[in-house]
Order: sequence, then structure tokens, then C-alpha cells
Amino acid sequence: MKQQEKLDWYSPYEEIADLRSELDRAYLSLYQLRQENIQLRQEIAYLKRNLPQQTKKRSTQIRKRTKPKRKSRSKINYKQVRFYLNLIQIFFQGGWLVSYGIIKIIVLSLRGCWWFLAKLSELIVLIFRAGWWIFSRLILSLFFPAQAEIKANSAQVTAASSPAQATSNYAPSVPRQKAKSSDRGIFGKLMTIVALLAAIATLAILPKLERNLVPPTIAPSSVPTPKLRMENGELVYNATIAPNFQASQNLQTVVDEVVSLAASKKLTQAGLSVTLINVNSGEIAGYQQEQFRYPASVVKLFWLVAFSGQLEAGLLTPEQQLMTDLQKMVTESENDAASRIIDAVTNTEPGGELTGEEYQTWLKKRTQINRFFQKAGYQNLDIAHKTYPILYLNQQKPTGRERQMRQTANGVLRNLITTEQAARLMYEIVTRRAIS
Repeated sequence: MKQQEKLDWYSPYEEIADLRSELDRAYLSLYQLRQENIQLRQEIAYLKRNLPQQTKKRSTQIRKRTKPKRKSRSKINYKQVRFYLNLIQIFFQGGWLVSYGIIKIIVLSLRGCWWFLAKLSELIVLIFRAGWWIFSRLILSLFFPAQAEIKANSAQVTAASSPAQATSNYAPSVPRQKAKSSDRGIFGKLMTIVALLAAIATLAILPKLERNLVPPTIAPSSVPTPKLRMENGELVYNATIAPNFQASQNLQTVVDEVVSLAASKKLTQAGLSVTLINVNSGEIAGYQQEQFRYPASVVKLFWLVAFSGQLEAGLLTPEQQLMTDLQKMVTESENDAASRIIDAVTNTEPGGELTGEEYQTWLKKRTQINRFFQKAGYQNLDIAHKTYPILYLNQQKPTGRERQMRQTANGVLRNLITTEQAARLMYEIVTRRAIS
């Protein structure tokens, strides 16, 4: 027991993978901060270039003032005051002739203003009536051509010199003109409708062109998706039949180029696994794709599907905290949220070491997430172990029962999947076979 206690059950490869994921997130945060810094510098430079020099001088002058200036009083214009006083004096002291002349000038000026306003209003009414007449004729010619022709012909009849001549001019022309106008009216209406539809389509398409490009929607498979089922009291993944992939030489050429690129960069090929699937054709190619690897945060994709299965089966309720944790686990790869998700899916709790039947019960619940996929053809995968560090538990590596479940006679257990299994799950999600 003393020798076993000295063993470090946290694999260095697992620790390196976790540190790399944390380092990638740190690089992403630094990149975002750099972009914000560059944007702020550009805005500051723009403001410096476009800020007027007068504003700067004025601001410096205002800063130099120590005491506020008193408001200057408005000056009295004595010349205007004297003019109006003299006018009043002339009106009252100049006699009746002067007073009568001033009043007459005022009345004439008012009458002139009134005449000008009246003529202006008549002009406005005339323009409005002319515009309304043109608009009505345009509407009649577009939508009621028959009535427009009748009105035109009636105007010709009234303008004729005699009734006999009017009837002779009007009668034979009605059928021919009506037939032509009806054809033209139908064609005009059709062209108007086409123009309106084109305008509406343009207005509907323009906002969409400004949006970012999105990947095309893949139609669901014609094969009906099986429903989730219970087996021995445990939920089983619904996609029990593996997709029938076909080997592709073209895809294999791409995979071989990736392997050659890794070799040219002097990277070890022993730790490299590749799986490439054409979603549209169902073709596959790979390199060491059945070799089990430590998946780091890729395992959270499996936890996402297991959580969705629990929701679909009604074994979990979509609580606000759980949905928030699910979003953080998927979008931010947060280990704290992932820890709470796997505890909810397996109905287990973190804590110290357990013994006897209590530990076996806890271990059976935790490893149920493995059997959820294993019974659907995902052979020998292990996704029951949490990813570290977990800050809310103050754990930098597995402790307590988490460390206890990794201890076996064959060595240290950890999460293990193949690239083929990860690619198959992604394929089933994209083709809408996973869960529902």
C-alpha cells in the first residue's frame, strides 16, 4: 500500500494535454485583447487627426482662466429708440394730413401683402389640381385602360362639329381600340406585377447578402432514426448501427499528405491519428484511426450527447444552471461546467474515497456513461473521467474517489477514444441521427 500511495495517478501526458488546452485559451484571450488594443489605438489616432485646432486652443484658454467672466449686459440701441420716438411725435403732433398719410401707407402695404398671398394660394391650388389630373390619368391608363379609352372617345365626340359626323367617327373605332387597349392593359398589369415582385424580392434578398456566409444545411438521412431505449435499467445511445462508410482513395490521398506534412515537420507519427469523412457521400479514410488516444477536451462532445439523451428521455430537467453549464462546456471548454454536467448525467457526486459496496455503487453509476456508447458499437471507449483543473472543487488533479477509480492492477485509467469514434459521433450529429 505504501508503494501504491507514492504513485502519481495523474498521467503526465494527460497533464500536458490539459495544460495545452489552457494555454490555447490563454492565447485566444491575448489575441482578443491585442485586437481591442489595436482598435482603440486606431480610434485615438482618428480623433487626433480630425480634432480641430481651434477646439484645442479654446480648451487651453478655458483652462488658463482662473475666474469666470461676468455676463455682459445687452447694450441699448439709442438710435432705434430715437427713431421710434420721433415717429410717434410726428404722428401725434404733425396734424391730420401727416397722420392720414401714415395710416394710408400702412393700409396699402397690408392690402398688397393680402393680394400677394391670395395669388400665391391660387397658384398652389392650380399646381395641385394639375398634378392630381396627371396622376389620375396615369392610374386609369395603367389599371383601367378601357375606361380611359371611353373617356378619350367621348371627348372626341363632344368636339365634333355635327352629331352625324360624331357618330360616324366614333362607332367603327370602338371595337378595334377596345380590343387593343385590353391587350395593352393586360400586358401593362403583368409588367407592373412583375416589377413589384422584383422590387419585393430585392428588398428581401439585400439584408441576407450582408450577413455572414453559413454552411449549407444537410438534409436528414432517409433511414429513420431509432429512439432511445432502456436496457437493464440503463439508457442506451439510439444510433446502435454504425454508419456504412466506404473507403475512398481520394480522401486517403489527403490523409497521406497530412502524414507526410507531419513527417516533414519532424513530428512523431506514432502519436498521430487521422480520420476523414465526406459527410455528403459517406466515404472515409484514415491513419491509425483505431488507435486509442487521450482525447483531452474532445471528450466533452460525448458528454454533450449523453446529456442530450438524458433530456430526451426525461431523466433530467432543463434547469437554468445545467443549461448554462452546458453552454460554457461547449463554447468555452470550461472544466468546472463539465464537472457538474458529468455529475448530473451519471447521478454522482465528488468527494473523498469510498469503500466496499458504497464505492461499487458509485463506480457503476459513473461508468454508465461508458456503457451508454459501448452498447451502440463504440467498443472499449472510456469517457468517465473528469478533465482538470477544476477550480470550484480546488482540484488541480484527481483526488478522492476520482483518483480511486483510476487505480487498477494494469495501471492508471484515463479517458481513451479513437479518432474513428470521434468522427463517427460528429457524423451522426451532423446527419441528425444522434438522439433525435
